[in-house]
Amino acid sequence: MWIRSQDKRMLLDCKGFRYFDGSSEPVIWGCIDTAELHIGRYPNEHEANAVLDMLMERAADPWERDEYGNGVFVMPPKGFLEGDE
Repeated sequence: MWIRSQDKRMLLDCKGFRYFDGSSEPVIWGCIDTAELHIGRYPNEHEANAVLDMLMERAADPWERDEYGNGVFVMPPKGFLEGDE
C-alpha cells in the first residue's frame, strides 16, 4: 500500500503499520521490507486510532481512491479531528 508520510518527505510501499504511544504524542510507523519508518504523529490516541482505521479501510479495498483518483494514501495532518470528539 503506497503511503505519503505526514511531512510529505517520503513515499513508501508499506506492508503494515504499527502504533506506538510511548512518547508524548502517538506515532504511526509504516513497515517496509526490513524496517519501520515514522509516517505520522498525532496529538492523542483517539486521532491515531482514527488514522489506523482509515488505513485499514483503504487496505481492505485497494481500489478505493480519493476524489482525484489517486492510489496513494496521504497521512492526515496532526489535529485533523479537532472538535470531532
